[in-house]
Amino acid sequence: QVFEKKTLRCGDQINERELSRILGISRSPVREALNELEEQGLISSIRYKGWFVSTFREEDFTEITMLRVLLEHTILEAVIVEGGPSDEEIEHLEELNEELYAIINSDVLGEKKAFEFAEKEMTFHVYLCSLAKDNCIWTQKMLRHLFYQIRCSFDRWLYRDWQMKASVEVHDMIIECLRK
Repeated sequence: QVFEKKTLRCGDQINERELSRILGISRSPVREALNELEEQGLISSIRYKGWFVSTFREEDFTEITMLRVLLEHTILEAVIVEGGPSDEEIEHLEELNEELYAIINSDVLGEKKAFEFAEKEMTFHVYLCSLAKDNCIWTQKMLRHLFYQIRCSFDRWLYRDWQMKASVEVHDMIIECLRK
């Protein structure tokens, strides 16, 4: 409902009973899942009020992005130590970045463009992290949690044009470093 159907947005209340009914399971596993999502920062509980999709401030989005960059540095270091990515892997990163350039230069405007860019950029970063394969398992796990939080914040803090351009330029530098 948050990521695929987008029927729940930041600040929306989550009805535990309704979820239990829809899923056809008791409230206990639903509550366990909600607790796990709260641990990941995707939802929060307010005593006597219920569960809510987390609301992210712009500062939160910036901090999460900075953490992602720090963790990805560890991933890149591990990939380089293991001999670097294959030519095919680099080509795939280049293709993803070219798709990001195409989105920036497309006629699509505003929020739709930012959503499209954000989703494709997430694909770029998920693939980048997959290059570490079985190395850096904890780093990859933390990055997965951050990716969920970044996606959850898309409806509040979308990329501005200058941020999209800066992002693909940084991707170009990452790809060039990996190539070397």
